[in-house]
Amino acid sequence: MKVRMNKDRKGSPDGINVIDYKKGKTYDMPDELAKPWIKKGLAVAVKPPKVEEEIEEPKAEEPDETKVIEQPETKEEAPPETEDKKKK
Repeated sequence: MKVRMNKDRKGSPDGINVIDYKKGKTYDMPDELAKPWIKKGLAVAVKPPKVEEEIEEPKAEEPDETKVIEQPETKEEAPPETEDKKKK
């Protein structure tokens, strides 16, 4: 959670390292550390600005031209005559 410190304070975001948090500066810290400090007035939550996604509308341009390639007509060949038909 992002917070802005109202007072100088030492704290440990990971239970191992100790950091000097300075008044007026903004820090990103675990909720477990930030929430009690906010409750005590040592820090205030900083809400991230809303980012409105800009959806880019397609520009009204001339439509893409699609070329249609016509296939030459193919003539169907008659099936070869069978010997039965030849005898008739």
